[in-house]
Amino acid sequence: MTHYIDRIWLYSAFYGEQLRISLQIHEEGNSYAAFLLLFNVLELLCKSLKESDDGNVVSDIKWMLENALITPEEEAFLNGQEGIRKIRNIMTHRNLYEYYFEDDGIVYSFADSETWDIAYANYAPQIIEIMYNAIVNKE
Repeated sequence: MTHYIDRIWLYSAFYGEQLRISLQIHEEGNSYAAFLLLFNVLELLCKSLKESDDGNVVSDIKWMLENALITPEEEAFLNGQEGIRKIRNIMTHRNLYEYYFEDDGIVYSFADSETWDIAYANYAPQIIEIMYNAIVNKE
């Protein structure tokens, strides 16, 4: 993962540093805040690669797919019905205590801080890898 973050840092020292801070916050036990920062970096990176502030992150991710910066599988992971955007929307638009996610048949409530630790550990590496791939494919 360090390799991906180092490469992202070469693209933007700000994005790279924010990702390092996100990982540090997760390691310190505040994965909810780490996720918010991670999603913020993802959204900023999408706008940067598109070189436009127009549209929302959903359309930016679709643009990245249309321009071969990410694969259809990566786009589905980020934007799909059960994709990472669902978690982001729960975090920022809904009463998260009503929601949960399921992993290997185990249900985790978003009301529990441990859920955020598990979700971050499961999803952050793939999100960071997708950001890395998008940057490399842009070149």
